[in-house]
Amino acid sequence: ASFVISDSGVPSIEVWHDGNTIPRGIAVVRQNLIPLIENGHINPLVYSTNFQLWGATVGNQLLVWRSGVGITRNGALVYVSGPGLSVASLARLLQRVGAVNAMEFDINSDWTDFFYFNHQLGTPASPANGYKLVYDMLRPPQRYFEGTARDFVVAEVQPSLAR
Repeated sequence: ASFVISDSGVPSIEVWHDGNTIPRGIAVVRQNLIPLIENGHINPLVYSTNFQLWGATVGNQLLVWRSGVGITRNGALVYVSGPGLSVASLARLLQRVGAVNAMEFDINSDWTDFFYFNHQLGTPASPANGYKLVYDMLRPPQRYFEGTARDFVVAEVQPSLAR
């Protein structure tokens, strides 16, 4: 599954078939395992007892911090994150908020982060104007202003586009 943002800022969740080549018109691609939801249907593999399909969790726990992203029928981007989620519960939550295509982003408390930045238009975001989406996410907003071996996505939302 791939989270894709076009050069025009339009997000999508799709199965990536282009290998290492990024086609023209694509600004961002972040990949992770197989889709949770495709065309409105939850992937039956979310109920598999083979937990390794969805990545290794700390202590091989089933219920851990997880995050996922989805796209609704009208093209809205939705994000779900929280503690004590199974892959199946994450998929069901994404479906309940309207995602017709969705994927898992991160697992385990060390990696499930989402930050937003309240800065003046035309000035750069910084750790000083960054905030956690959920207060008990482990990492601080400066996480992505330092070197990291983990993948992440950065997107700027124009005030006129934010809802």
